[in-house]
Amino acid sequence: MRQITATALAITAMFASHFAHAEGSYQAGLNQPLQEYSRSGNPLYVDILSAGEVINISLCGDIDAHDVRARIYAPDGTLVQDTTLSAGNVACNDPFTAPLTNPIRYTTTQAGTHELRLDNTGFSGGDLDILRRFDVTVTADASTDPDPTLAGGRLWAQVWSFDTGTFAESGATDADFYALVPGGRPSTNYVWRLDLNRFAGFVYDIIANEKGVDAPSSGYSVEEAYNTVTPLYPIYFGYPAVALPRPTEPPVISDFRFLDDAGQDYAFTPGTTAGVQDSGRFEFTSDVAGTYAITIDTNSDGVYGANDVLLLGSVTAGANQVTWNGEDAAGNLIANGTYRAQLELRLGEYHFIARDAETSGGTVDGLTIYLANSDGSSTDTLVYWDDATYLGGTTTLPSGALSSTPAGHHTWGNFTGGGFGNARFIDTYVYGLTATQTTLTAITGSDALLTGIDGVIATPAAISLASNIGMTVTDGDLDLLPGIAEQIVIQAVNTRTGESEQVTLTETGVSSGVFSGSLPTADSSGTGTSNDGTLNAAYGDLITLTYQDQLDSSGQSVSRSVQTTASSDSDNDGLLDALDLDSDNDGIPDSIEGDASVDSDGDGVADYRDLDSDNDGLFDLTESGIA
Repeated sequence: MRQITATALAITAMFASHFAHAEGSYQAGLNQPLQEYSRSGNPLYVDILSAGEVINISLCGDIDAHDVRARIYAPDGTLVQDTTLSAGNVACNDPFTAPLTNPIRYTTTQAGTHELRLDNTGFSGGDLDILRRFDVTVTADASTDPDPTLAGGRLWAQVWSFDTGTFAESGATDADFYALVPGGRPSTNYVWRLDLNRFAGFVYDIIANEKGVDAPSSGYSVEEAYNTVTPLYPIYFGYPAVALPRPTEPPVISDFRFLDDAGQDYAFTPGTTAGVQDSGRFEFTSDVAGTYAITIDTNSDGVYGANDVLLLGSVTAGANQVTWNGEDAAGNLIANGTYRAQLELRLGEYHFIARDAETSGGTVDGLTIYLANSDGSSTDTLVYWDDATYLGGTTTLPSGALSSTPAGHHTWGNFTGGGFGNARFIDTYVYGLTATQTTLTAITGSDALLTGIDGVIATPAAISLASNIGMTVTDGDLDLLPGIAEQIVIQAVNTRTGESEQVTLTETGVSSGVFSGSLPTADSSGTGTSNDGTLNAAYGDLITLTYQDQLDSSGQSVSRSVQTTASSDSDNDGLLDALDLDSDNDGIPDSIEGDASVDSDGDGVADYRDLDSDNDGLFDLTESGIA
């Protein structure tokens, strides 16, 4: 993670000011001592946008007299400065409200991300291996003194490790942190603002990644014992100077299905013949890198939420596979039955993992997360967590809760050593643009081939411009839950522009096996934004609707498609042109003049829609001899 792209640095360098870009104790909270590098093993990093910028470091150990050491490594890993001071260069009780006049200074010779290792080398006996004050400021030159109150978005870590020495509210912080997350599409980022509120731990870590704890418990809050976390994303004290714009196009999913490990059908038999169909795999194709969340509705309540099986991981552009062994979150084998699974493909997913933080909020609202904007503002977003499945706590699944509401604040603990977060990984997460699809899987007691019903997808052969496309899928295999009108998701694509939209179809009645829905269209020749709820379509555009028949009569998963044409009724005879043998009612059948590329008089209207194709003043209807 030491490397930041040269493109990002070059772009942001153009906007760099001559002011100080500071971060440290002032932003974390003056009651949040930093664990030294030699204890935590967690380096800090600073983004340098232009060679010649100066890194300024101010430190105090556990007491003023402690020796402190700062090592600086260039982007290529070379140690470029190693400074040890016989005492801190700032007092351990400094309020950090005025410029710092005696920092360690290093004038950089190249742009890029520099690594910092900050240590208290003078502690001994009952002293602590901490830094009660730290500040890292980037200035334009060596004559500018750092202002520790400014958060310039230059300093970051993959793990922030603090040692407050207390569980009490006196050791709590209201700090903000900013996570920089890849946007999935080229040259894009998401920036998320972690808003802590009365957040307290004796010794705790702040970590950011794309999935929470490592598999198999990704996405859940869990006990620290027997679980691990892999840090991934940079965590800043201010909006990152290197951040790029957010993506505007959501991901596109295709060919989502489940297949047993024998490649036979969507059913597998983990509790039957050993070594035969013991597991299976979800398969899908994505047009972009991101993360996936596959939720298997194992409690069959029609909701993809807490107490269901959740599989989280990273997605690459192209074909992806995710293995499932038929077990729930606790490692128990799921009962035989057919289950619906939802794939949600996400861009910009960010998990904040709090390690061993006993309290968040206590008796008032705790932490939350906002979408951060480059102008300093924040945008409300849905916040998710599941403390229920493993820990018996609260959850916001499946719908999440807005960060601006009390329900969207993740609250726990009571400012004691036995608080809810003690010796636990507590996961809170958010994500950006998404796409979803569903599929079926089954656990059975037989290895024999499972067969189903051949489904049918239908839509009118033509639609009027700027109208809704009506569509139905008839497939009894998709009716799983008695007493519930279920939903499926299909894909609509404009074959000319490539724009795609997901359409949710709802069962017309309980156990009908018929699903219907519609998609609005806009009369436009331009390519619209995929998955924004409206499909752009111009005259003559062909629109393909596709759904995945999960189990046909031969046991296979097959794609079924139907097409409709965007059209109009040129002669107002009640028939859309695509269905009209003589679209302009000029007496000349479209089969003769229907080539849309033929415009005999060059007036911009194709002959098959032009009442006077040769522009000679005589209507085609007259010249054809009909009138």
